[in-house]
Amino acid sequence: MVRSPWKSTAHWDSHTKDLSHNPHFANYEELGLRSILRDIFENRAGPALALVGFFVILVLEFGSYLIIRAESEAANPNIITPIDALWWSLVTIATVGYGDEYPVTIRGRIIGSIVIVTGVALFSILIGYLSNRFVSTKEEQEFFELSHHFLNKIDKQLEQQTKSIEAIESRLTMIERELNQEE
Repeated sequence: MVRSPWKSTAHWDSHTKDLSHNPHFANYEELGLRSILRDIFENRAGPALALVGFFVILVLEFGSYLIIRAESEAANPNIITPIDALWWSLVTIATVGYGDEYPVTIRGRIIGSIVIVTGVALFSILIGYLSNRFVSTKEEQEFFELSHHFLNKIDKQLEQQTKSIEAIESRLTMIERELNQEE
């Protein structure tokens, strides 16, 4: 397990404690950025999210490179500089599509289609993780409360059984004494 640098940050802990008294921020520690980052580093979703981030960077880089190569062959290109290409890739992968930069060649449009579909897939994975993180917190809390309830019941039953066993043991001891006295 990778040790997270956010676990022992006293500065953030003091802010979290201050906010936890406010009912509007009661779940701040559970749902905050710090908790999400801790979850990324500690749980198995971390490597998957790192891989998604890596793919986003790859799509931005290769999308920019390929679009500038494809558009450089056009008679009147709209994407001219590497900054234009990077901006186009970022806007396209995020599916915003401002329209200020757009491909004019067939190859550029095919590359654009691939970048759009890849962007939707990558952002879907990211949004799925974040929504699962927020939903699972409530489910985990309900599970914890139910588990706590059942553990209390089990503890009470164990206490009763321990008392019953002690009573049985004392009666057996008395019976053994009586049997030994008769012999």
